[in-house]
Amino acid sequence: MLAKVIRSKRRPTLADAGFTRRVTYVCRKAASIVLGNLAGSWTDAAFQMTAVAGMNERVRKPCYHMVLSWGDGENPDDRQVLAAARDVLRRMGWQEHQYVLAVHRDRLNVHVHVVLNRVHPLSGKTFSVSHDYARLELACRVIERAWGWPADRGRFLSEVIDGVLRLVPRPQSHWAARQAARAEGLRPDPRTVRGAERRTGLAPLRDRLSTQVIARTRRVIRQAADWAALHAGLLGLGLHYRRHGSGARIVEAASGACMPACHLGSNFGLHRLQARLGVFRPGPVRDPATPSAVSRVHDSARGRHAQARSDRRERLADLRKAQKEQRRRLADRLRGLHPHIAAAVRMVLRADQRIERERLHAVPLPRLADFGVSPPATDTLGPEVQQERRHRHVLRRQRVMTAGGQIGPEVLDHTHARQLWQQAASRKAREDADAEGETAALHPVGEGRRLLARCDLNGAILGYDLLVEDSGHLVAHAISGGDLGLGLLGPRDARRCVVTADAAMAAMLAALRPRDLFIAAAPTLSGKTARQLVSVVGRRPLHVVCLGDADAGFVAQVQALLPHATRLEPRESPEQDTAIQYVGKTAIAPTDSIGSPGGNRSGQVAEPYNANDDDPEADASFSLST
Repeated sequence: MLAKVIRSKRRPTLADAGFTRRVTYVCRKAASIVLGNLAGSWTDAAFQMTAVAGMNERVRKPCYHMVLSWGDGENPDDRQVLAAARDVLRRMGWQEHQYVLAVHRDRLNVHVHVVLNRVHPLSGKTFSVSHDYARLELACRVIERAWGWPADRGRFLSEVIDGVLRLVPRPQSHWAARQAARAEGLRPDPRTVRGAERRTGLAPLRDRLSTQVIARTRRVIRQAADWAALHAGLLGLGLHYRRHGSGARIVEAASGACMPACHLGSNFGLHRLQARLGVFRPGPVRDPATPSAVSRVHDSARGRHAQARSDRRERLADLRKAQKEQRRRLADRLRGLHPHIAAAVRMVLRADQRIERERLHAVPLPRLADFGVSPPATDTLGPEVQQERRHRHVLRRQRVMTAGGQIGPEVLDHTHARQLWQQAASRKAREDADAEGETAALHPVGEGRRLLARCDLNGAILGYDLLVEDSGHLVAHAISGGDLGLGLLGPRDARRCVVTADAAMAAMLAALRPRDLFIAAAPTLSGKTARQLVSVVGRRPLHVVCLGDADAGFVAQVQALLPHATRLEPRESPEQDTAIQYVGKTAIAPTDSIGSPGGNRSGQVAEPYNANDDDPEADASFSLST
């Protein structure tokens, strides 16, 4: 769960204060809407909020807009989303202000928009937004813990100190790693690149260039002795190095697409290269190729758009210049008057001038769509392309590491595991027939590495385990969600269920017994996972894997929930000890909690686990590879 404040770049007018545009946007496509301290429907909310905002004329931006979003795979219902949003307002002390909550489900991740009036409807006071990012993050971490949701990555680390969850700064190593990543060119896309992507539908240039071209570009720039050699080398690759503002760009000669030079790495920026090669000297300019008819139309439209925005800036500059002259002339005429009278006259003039500026700002900014240039529809890109672009930063990091970049692997927390999971799911392109099999809960994410998803009863992914093959053995590393959900491997309607506290054991058993349902749980069941286990198993035969004294408590807890559950533990025989040592297989047979076959805690005889029930060619023993 993440909170993001959407800052307004437009100056609101006194007649609107920014509420109408935002409330209309968030409510028109909302799945659920809740109003707080407002009367009527959402169509009346903006008027009421604007009227209350007029109680405090000193606040310039009374409209506060934020979004609470949940990660891919998490799917809380509307009731939970709205309750979490109200809880955030309560913890921030904003519950008495006017607000509109609107749940959106039009994206891959569920999110709720919160439009707040900063002015209190009774007192007229305004709440402070100082350090709101840190306070919102703390509220999200507390709510995640209360609702049983996985903790997302934020600016801070969260720790429970004396029973209270607190935020602590990240260590210096984290910022050193980020600085090293920036030095390798792992920086966010600027507005110019994002705008070009929206207009054309094409991915940024650094994502379209192959790893080999990027490596050769770096080598050419690194080995260049002067600017002439640099330009000549890049021209052979179909690229140009051009100055732009205070920096430089890498421009593709064929398409004109560009990227900041620092996206190749900090050493390839203009300032670093000028320190090594001297004052920048531009390269030869070649005659551009004849543009197509569509390109000419787009260029003409962009030219008219740029001219319209320039005219608007000139009108605003002329207005400010004229108002400054008005204030100068008024100051000359007010000399010798009483200070209180002069202050009142100046206040009236400032109010009139502010109204004039707001009238100019109220005119919408020119948009490219007004001149016939519209970005392509997002849904035409295809789900695989959309998924790649959502996690492009992960792909860029992998490319840098593959090319030998001096960066370490990213910390595998819940957020990074979710990104790897979504990438693996989009690559795998699973069929509907595989949705109930092992592939629904296991995805490969690297050489000898797989992720096991932990889900709740509704199928929402609340955590992951990393399974690593090490010297022929499968080892599980818990990442998140061990106490929030269960890992389910196998068909959900299987005749038998097997539960274990070791995720690696569950994965190995599922590979050997694809017709049974294997459940990976935490060594200590929480109330949530205990209820889920009871619901999943029902009255089906259940076997609990017990591989030693460490699992005794887990077995006892499961049998207390499901008295018909039986224990599965290794047989002790010289032959099987030899098999474990040399072959890597362990035979498991059903026993009760005190070692007698076929018993259970209630004293009734349970159905023994027979490996031959479904497969007549199966071995006589229930075996697994370790």
